[in-house]
Amino acid sequence: MARTQQHAAESQPAAPSGDSPRRRPGDPDVETPGPPDSGPAGGALFRALLAAGVEPAAAYTAVREMESMAGQSVVTQLGAQIQGLATTLERLENRLEDRLQNVENRLENLETLKTDVATLTTAVAVLKREVRLIWAALFLAVPTLTAILVRFFGS
Repeated sequence: MARTQQHAAESQPAAPSGDSPRRRPGDPDVETPGPPDSGPAGGALFRALLAAGVEPAAAYTAVREMESMAGQSVVTQLGAQIQGLATTLERLENRLEDRLQNVENRLENLETLKTDVATLTTAVAVLKREVRLIWAALFLAVPTLTAILVRFFGS
C-alpha cells in the first residue's frame, strides 16, 4: 500500500553532502534523505529525530539500524520457534516410526498365523480323508467279518 507523505519546507532538513559544508535543518537548497519506507512508525521516528535536531543522515542511519536490530530480533525469535517446531516434528517422527514398527511386527505375526492356519487346514483335510478311509474300511469289513463269524460259529 502506498503511503502519502506531506513534505513541508521546514520538515525537510538539509543533508550533508561530500563537497558542501554541514547544513542545519531548514536549509531549502540541499537534498535530504526521505523517511524510511518502513511504515508510519519508522517515518515518525525519523521525523522525531529530525525534530530533536539530529542530522538527517544520522537520523536515517539510526532508523535503519533500529530496523535492522528489530529484524534480527524477529529472525532470532522465528529461529527459536522453528527449532521448537523441528524438535516437536522429530519427536512425532520417532513416535510414528515406533508405531509403524509395531504395525510391521503385527503384520509379521499375522503372516505367521496365516501360515500356521494353512498348515492346520491341510492337516485337518488329511485327517478327514483318513477317517473316511477308516469308515469305508470298517463298512466293508463288517459284512465280511460277520460272514466269517457266522461260518466259524454257525456250523
